[in-house]
Amino acid sequence: MTQLLTVQGYGSVSATPDQAVISFVVEHQNKEYAKCIDGLNRMADEFFKSIKSAGIKEDQVKMSNFEIRDKDRYSEESKSRIFWGYEASYSFKLRLDLDHKTINRVLNAVTRTSGFIRIDLGFTVKDEEGLKNQALEKAIADAKIKAEIIGKATGVQLGKIQHINYGREIMEITSRHMPLAMSENFATFSEEREINPEDVDTHDYVNITWEIEG
Repeated sequence: MTQLLTVQGYGSVSATPDQAVISFVVEHQNKEYAKCIDGLNRMADEFFKSIKSAGIKEDQVKMSNFEIRDKDRYSEESKSRIFWGYEASYSFKLRLDLDHKTINRVLNAVTRTSGFIRIDLGFTVKDEEGLKNQALEKAIADAKIKAEIIGKATGVQLGKIQHINYGREIMEITSRHMPLAMSENFATFSEEREINPEDVDTHDYVNITWEIEG
């Protein structure tokens, strides 16, 4: 009977980010459905005007979500939450080279718009797939090292690889995000303010099965 050894390898890599990802959520509320949508679209138009005033092309901004939902409020009279109206939102993402002047100029422009916009500033690398592949290579090497250590300690020889179990799930490249709740009259950002994000990191796993002899 063939004896087998299965080992899980783990690989983790980090890199200095070279790209900023700015997420914007434009929100509007109104008691009437149609007025809620109209108000949201006016805010979105203002948002894009501010983006273009910062030197960003409109097609650089990608929409990631549109949502409209019921909005309720607490009623002292009934001592319960009752329907008030609607809240609608657009979500947008903008990827920029890691240039602090450009990033601060965009944030400055958006904060001058009326209404309320939520902003989240995150960081990543342009070659995300390359970084993920490095993590996988490290995971494979880690599995091999562990298998060799186990084989040496138990007095067995590694044979041919019989099976590799790998299915990459959604792998996120993570760094610290800076949520910035923006609204009218929010403090401005100096274009000279340096942005020094921490390294981004990602990891991966792989299971490898060897035939063993001895």
